[in-house]
Amino acid sequence: MNDISAEHLKTIVNIFNLIQGEEDIEQLLLDVCTLKELEAIFQRFKVAQMLKNGLSFNQIEEKTGMSSTTITRVSKCLKNGKGYNKMFNKYNFSMSIDN
Repeated sequence: MNDISAEHLKTIVNIFNLIQGEEDIEQLLLDVCTLKELEAIFQRFKVAQMLKNGLSFNQIEEKTGMSSTTITRVSKCLKNGKGYNKMFNKYNFSMSIDN
C-alpha cells in the first residue's frame, strides 16, 4: 500500500489527538513504529531544522547521509506544507542539529 486513505489518516490523527502525556505518546510510538522508522522521523525533523537554519542541500546530505530525494521532499513541505512550519512557529520547536 503506497498511499493512505484520508479516512485512515484521520483515524491516526484522532488517536494521537486523544493521547495525553509524553510517556503515553512514547509508549505508543515504540509499539507502532520500528526504531528505524522513529529514527527516520527524527532525521526528517533534523533536516527541516537544518534547512530552516539556511544549510544547503549538499551540506545537509554530507552531515546527515540523507538522500537528496528526502531533503527535497522536506524542503517542499517547508515551502508548501503546514506541518513543519507549525512545529517551528506555532509551537516554537527548535532542536540541536549537532546530534
